[in-house]
Amino acid sequence: MGKRLGIHHKTVAKWVEHFAKTGRIEPAGKLDPYAERIAAMTEADPARSTNRLWAEFKEKEGCEVAYSRFSRFLAEIGFSRDPATKLLQRNRPLSDEGG
Repeated sequence: MGKRLGIHHKTVAKWVEHFAKTGRIEPAGKLDPYAERIAAMTEADPARSTNRLWAEFKEKEGCEVAYSRFSRFLAEIGFSRDPATKLLQRNRPLSDEGG
């Protein structure tokens, strides 16, 4: 199942173990709890480079995450760079993620 979804098998095992111990399912990703803050940072300065946004996020939140994962997360929460204006823009609201 994890392979089909592109999730490492150790991550799946960790989730299963956590659920077995607690009966709860935690946020799926390291950045999920920060989604609203990342969106607010992005919307506050849409001209900022993704690299600069990532660096500021890590400094402000103290959350170590790879640049590539941060960049993918921006896309997952609905942001992309407009080719004409070069600004980060939101394609869909955060609430439409469904999970």
